[in-house]
Amino acid sequence: MSKIESFFLNTFLVFSIVGTVLALAATAVFNPSNHVNIIAQIVGLTANVTAFLIRKKYPTASVIILTSLILGTIIALSFKPPHNITTQMTVVVLCGFIHAVLLKDKILWFMQAVCCVCIYLMFASLVGAPSERFALTLNEAVPAAIAFFVLFGLLVYSTYVLKLSYDKNQEQQRLMNKDLHDKAYEIEAQNEELVQIQDNLNAVNANLEKIVSERTTKLLHQNEILIRYSFTNAHQLRGPVARLLGLASLYKLEEQPEPAFLIDKMVSEAHAIDTVLKQISADLDSSRLDSGNIITKR
Repeated sequence: MSKIESFFLNTFLVFSIVGTVLALAATAVFNPSNHVNIIAQIVGLTANVTAFLIRKKYPTASVIILTSLILGTIIALSFKPPHNITTQMTVVVLCGFIHAVLLKDKILWFMQAVCCVCIYLMFASLVGAPSERFALTLNEAVPAAIAFFVLFGLLVYSTYVLKLSYDKNQEQQRLMNKDLHDKAYEIEAQNEELVQIQDNLNAVNANLEKIVSERTTKLLHQNEILIRYSFTNAHQLRGPVARLLGLASLYKLEEQPEPAFLIDKMVSEAHAIDTVLKQISADLDSSRLDSGNIITKR
């Protein structure tokens, strides 16, 4: 049962209980001898209170209990003169309206058929009772019954069509809300995926910055090694080589060179070259070790 149907049922039951209590009090005060009406109103009040108590857990059952007891009372009153056809017909039409609003499917048509039976019995009880103030002949009862049947059918059918249209709109709105909810969930999932991708890109960018920084440090270190190697080659290694070349030229130029002296000098310069080469080798080994540490850190 939808919210608007629950609201209608609650409102109707509250007003019906209040109205029945007032009617019962008025009958008890102004016409206490009319026991039939008092009993009928007590039955109606009982039906209203019972339906009100179970309306939330069993809304359909509350409607059936309410209208069944009321219609049963109407049928019973149809055979207990005096008759008040207007009041009875109003109650039956109201029950048909309630059925059209709150009931569905087979139970709806069954209860509407019960209403039609009530209308028939009300008019059948008036035919052939000339002692009754509201008694009708057959010629009078048939047109009146047809008129009331048409009125009842028009009200019930109009309410039923409007209710179908309302239910259809509610179902379409429910489907639209479900579709919007699904799309919102899909968009949220896509947003989460985009956030995850952004986080991954940020992590990759941070790693790239780290790699670039390490590579830059490595290149600066290698450039420093090349500068030191160039300096060694240009100064420390070039000097002994130039002196060896000078000793060789001196040996060629002198007519009586002193081999021992020249050899000692050459050996000395060779040792100097060897020392420089060992230093270069040690520096290169050290640079390789440092480069290996940089790679390891990466």
